[in-house]
Amino acid sequence: MIASDIDANDLGLWDVHTGQRLKTLGRHICSATYVAWSPVAQTVASSSVVDNGPVLWDVETGASQRLDGCGTAYGLVWSPDGRLLASGSQDGAVLLWDVESGKLRNVLKGHSGFVISLAWSPDGRLLASGSSDKTVRLWNKETGALLRTLRGHTNTVRSLSFSSDLLLLASKCDDGLVRLWRCRDWHLRAVLIEPVYSGLPARRFIHTCPF
Repeated sequence: MIASDIDANDLGLWDVHTGQRLKTLGRHICSATYVAWSPVAQTVASSSVVDNGPVLWDVETGASQRLDGCGTAYGLVWSPDGRLLASGSQDGAVLLWDVESGKLRNVLKGHSGFVISLAWSPDGRLLASGSSDKTVRLWNKETGALLRTLRGHTNTVRSLSFSSDLLLLASKCDDGLVRLWRCRDWHLRAVLIEPVYSGLPARRFIHTCPF
């Protein structure tokens, strides 16, 4: 199934084979900007630019739970084990939510602009965040400590993606450049030139070779 925003600000589920809408989960105040499936449960997280926090939807029952109090939630991403949901905010903070309790577990502060993009490392130990302050920051999930700040982008960092083997982190900026960072030392290894299509995800890697 695919979850997406549909007409009238509703969140719908679709059959990927037939293209038919299966059900409508619920409605946001305006169109959902971010939608993310849990990797381990039949739960979808979504948010819109005017909601006060992300909403968790039970796909089977349609029940919803709002994680209140954070303002607009950007770049929703689940941890690989499905226990945490990360969201970005306008004040430069990254919020980590405990999904089971619905409580805010940690607030990671360091960015000076909107946090637009987020990505978990495949092992779930690191969280990468991209911002309108033109930086990428790496965080320790357990302690919340800022581990590294990656600089070099000239505009908002819109998309982030770790390679599945944890060798590289890709980050894409509004200038159409994708930067590849080597995860073992965070050195910049390559810059790829792509057309500027705002909002498209950075290229995802199936396999990479060490540099």
